[in-house]
Amino acid sequence: MKLIIEDDEGRKTVVPVVGDEITIGRNDQNVIRLEEKNVSRRHGRLLREHGRYYIEDLHSFTGILVNGEKVAGKRMVHAGDLIQISEYDLILMDGPEERPVLPWVGNDGAPPAIGDELLRPRPPRRSRRRGRPRGCRRKPMPGRAGWPRPPPSGCPI
Repeated sequence: MKLIIEDDEGRKTVVPVVGDEITIGRNDQNVIRLEEKNVSRRHGRLLREHGRYYIEDLHSFTGILVNGEKVAGKRMVHAGDLIQISEYDLILMDGPEERPVLPWVGNDGAPPAIGDELLRPRPPRRSRRRGRPRGCRRKPMPGRAGWPRPPPSGCPI
C-alpha cells in the first residue's frame, strides 16, 4: 500500500505504507509530518490490523474526514478512499503487487482480459473552499512564510 498526500497547492507526495502504525501530525516525531497550523501535533494515525487498514482520530481539533464523513474514533479505510486532514488530501492506494484478485465479470459476461484494472472509483471531490480554485485562499494571511505573494491566476480575492 501507499499513501498519496496532496496539499492545498496541488503538490503530491507518495509515502509507502510500511509497518502496522503510521502517525500523522504537526510534531517532528510523527512518521508523516503535515505543517499546516490547523493540523494537531498528534492528529491521527493509520493502522494495519489483521490485513485491514484503519484511520484513527487522536482527539484532534479539526478532525479527520473519510469520503466527506467525520471520523469519530477509529474507522476502516479501503484503497481509493479520500482522507482529509485540514488542507491535505490523503488517498490510500494499492501497490501493483498488492492488488487483490477479485471475482469480476465484464458487461459482456466475460472475465477481464489481462491488464484490466480493478480499481474502486474515487469518491467525488468536494471543495471546502466554496468554489474557489485549488490553492486559492480567501485573503492573504500575513505572518505566513512567503506572503505577500500574488494569488494564483483565476483567484477571486
